[in-house]
Amino acid sequence: MSPFSGTIWAKGFSESAFSKISPGMTKTVVDKIMCAPLSYDCGPDICGSSYSKQDTPTADYDRRWIRYDLTEKVIETIREFYID
Repeated sequence: MSPFSGTIWAKGFSESAFSKISPGMTKTVVDKIMCAPLSYDCGPDICGSSYSKQDTPTADYDRRWIRYDLTEKVIETIREFYID
């Protein structure tokens, strides 16, 4: 799959590294596998790392996110082409 031009990627992002992430892994383990995310934020019930973002507010883009529960264990990875 070719990266979409409307996507800004975290420096050093690798699809092969992202593919190694699975539910139940701790954030500590993920941090050893992955590059630094573009952002890491927590809400009241969930945390998440973003490894890609839109280059404009309305751009379609390749979304690569990792969501964690509040104990910092992976709940899911998100790999999709997002159409805004």
